Amino acid sequence: MTQPAYELDLRDLLDAYYGPGAWLQRSMSPHSGSDIVPAVNAGLQTLRTQFHEGGVIKVPPGLWRMRSGFNPAVLSSVRFEGVHSMASKLVYDCASGSPFYYNGAGGINGGGLKGLSILLEDTLGDSNAYGVMLKGDATYQPDQMMFEDLYITSVSGGSYWWDGFHVDGSARVPPLAEGCRVLDLHNVQIFRCRNLGLYMARAIQVSMLNVGLYSGKTISGRTMRFGGRTNHVLGLACNYLHMDARNSIDVVVNGIRFS
Repeated sequence: MTQPAYELDLRDLLDAYYGPGAWLQRSMSPHSGSDIVPAVNAGLQTLRTQFHEGGVIKVPPGLWRMRSGFNPAVLSSVRFEGVHSMASKLVYDCASGSPFYYNGAGGINGGGLKGLSILLEDTLGDSNAYGVMLKGDATYQPDQMMFEDLYITSVSGGSYWWDGFHVDGSARVPPLAEGCRVLDLHNVQIFRCRNLGLYMARAIQVSMLNVGLYSGKTISGRTMRFGGRTNHVLGLACNYLHMDARNSIDVVVNGIRFS
């Protein structure tokens, strides 16, 4: 069956950018393999030009190196889809920024991540990088997004993320609109964070099912923090060590009301 035009395979994007077969996957050695980011950014721009809102990037099994994050100007509205989180693995080879930084640029929203490992490269130590980051401005925020079957950690324990999953909608306040809205996290595991496993500020309408925080640098790496007037959060079957829900409204996790 012919692949729809709005679905792009990572291998085809690499062939188009580097030349057919003129690229390498990351091997078992740190810092190896071709950088997939420029090839994927070109694909994201193609999807934005042809379809404006919407598209899928298919990530095959294997390890794939990223030397920077994808371009946030064209990232929203696209879903990255792997085979499953133990097969399709993105290795972030950078000690700052985020492989997936969503800012809702231009008011274009939607998209998300499914079936991926997001791994921080070895030898980076205590990094300032975020596994996934959602943060817009006073006008635009990344809204209406889904994150499913994700495994966020480091390659083999030699590095730490700053935050694993970070949402900050605090720049957008009423009466224009409010916060970063309508987020769904399902089957997400987060490891190896030195600040917070999960952080949300002014996040509105959040559902979490089977989200777990494990083995951080300190207890904070297994902390869920909801602040900045985050409201309407429902979590079920979630695993964490500490909850901080100060300055939040209507946060209920595992049947316990925190605000």
